[in-house]
Amino acid sequence: MGTYRKGHPTKGQPAKKRFAVGAEVRVVMPGVNGVVAQLDHEPAAMGEYWHRVRTKHGERREPGCNLELMPTPIGAPAIQTEPEISRAHLVEYFRGMEKVLDEYKQQGKLAGDPAYQELYDQLADGLATLGFGKDQLEEVARDCGHGSALDRLERLRKKPIGFSPSDSEVRP
Repeated sequence: MGTYRKGHPTKGQPAKKRFAVGAEVRVVMPGVNGVVAQLDHEPAAMGEYWHRVRTKHGERREPGCNLELMPTPIGAPAIQTEPEISRAHLVEYFRGMEKVLDEYKQQGKLAGDPAYQELYDQLADGLATLGFGKDQLEEVARDCGHGSALDRLERLRKKPIGFSPSDSEVRP
């Protein structure tokens, strides 16, 4: 039986699935494996949380209901015990963040846009699943060679002093 809201197995809708960044998942339809690269903090249509999943065929946007968590192989060591695996996961987080920052730039998002804070929160949440706190983000980013990307995000998530819409209009 599935997990249902309000703790009752027969009433209500199934609980919505939300996977952490870096989680290994199976995309049920079409049946491919991948890693969650980004997730929405707010549910969208039908109350579903949407995820960006990186597969061997490219990236896909999928609702949580179409994802299943990949089980850890029996006898496999935990991710945190193998530094190379952890480093690879960390590098993937920061590469995903850089890609999103580039997309936001192309879309013309301005410094101080709430999307930048949301991206920062997603990064912090994802790294928390690997045991890193917000106070360690800068150190982890620098160790992975992505310190400048985190600096860029820090600058963009803050509104410029003296910000006015007329100063930030994109001119052709």
